[in-house]
Amino acid sequence: MIRLLLLIPFFLFSCADSSVLPSYTGATNEVLIVIDDALWEGSAGDSLRHYLGAEVQGIAWSESQFDMIQIPHSSFSRFFETHRNIIIVRSANQSKVTIKAEPYAQQQWLSVVEYQKEEHLLSLLGQYAPIFSHRILEEEKSRFWRKKKPSPNSLIQDKFQLSLSIPKNYTKVLDTSSFV
Repeated sequence: MIRLLLLIPFFLFSCADSSVLPSYTGATNEVLIVIDDALWEGSAGDSLRHYLGAEVQGIAWSESQFDMIQIPHSSFSRFFETHRNIIIVRSANQSKVTIKAEPYAQQQWLSVVEYQKEEHLLSLLGQYAPIFSHRILEEEKSRFWRKKKPSPNSLIQDKFQLSLSIPKNYTKVLDTSSFV
């Protein structure tokens, strides 16, 4: 009986912290777009594909900036909620765009685009799709640097008077008078 009384507080306090979120899922530069098929095939999808599917500048081959995965609202379930980048497009009583950080998972980026009429949706996407692209890129960069945890490199600072942060898993292989 005493053992049972000692275990009850343990179970109560172990469930008290409900703010712990799971890790995000999905590949780097992947965006899950929750939008009905009819809108995806129309002008709204064209607007999203134009900005999120733009080619990466400065590389020798053609590659889109983001890998887009489109699913309808009926398929959006708990399985997809923890995806790293999500854009949800849905009809509502008021047209607005909200951007949320970590609603379902740690380090997750989510935006909800709500519209009254399809004309409002096209206007919102024309205005916010470039912002989505920029914000997702920034979030991907911050995820990378949080994961690598770079540290300032004193060798580079002393030798070349440059301030660089190099990820810890890089090691010095060659060090000459003018090259590291």
